[in-house]
Amino acid sequence: RSLVAGSTRKLYRQKGTGNARAGAIRTPVRVGGGVTFAKRARDFGKDMPKKQRRLARDSALLAKLQSGAVVVVDELTFESPRTKEFARVLGNLKIERSCLVATPQVDMNVYKSARNIPKVDVMAVSDLNAGILCNKQKVLFTKEAFLTLLNRDTN
Repeated sequence: RSLVAGSTRKLYRQKGTGNARAGAIRTPVRVGGGVTFAKRARDFGKDMPKKQRRLARDSALLAKLQSGAVVVVDELTFESPRTKEFARVLGNLKIERSCLVATPQVDMNVYKSARNIPKVDVMAVSDLNAGILCNKQKVLFTKEAFLTLLNRDTN
């Protein structure tokens, strides 16, 4: 009701007009009025404690490691964004399905090289979470990114 534009003053005085009592012109009873209990967009997401999120991420990574779905390469750099070169790298590593590429920090050349390949996502290690790790078939780490992930939680 509060989202409808219009005045909230009484239409006419309470007594003496011969008409029924009336309030504002935008009440839900009137045409053009508001909706009494309107549906509103709400965020039903729940927050998790940081330690719990970290444990979930580590458990997902451990499951990927045990299933052999983690690939670690020495380095992944491109002089300029080239999708063909990135696709060749994935082909050489025998990664045909969905893949997550984790880099130590955001590398725009790697990101731009991979963004046009379906089901391939590139993100920094700091942005990894359990949901993203579980949704991808393979996880490709650079050596530096993998060491960053391992060393971050031990300090």
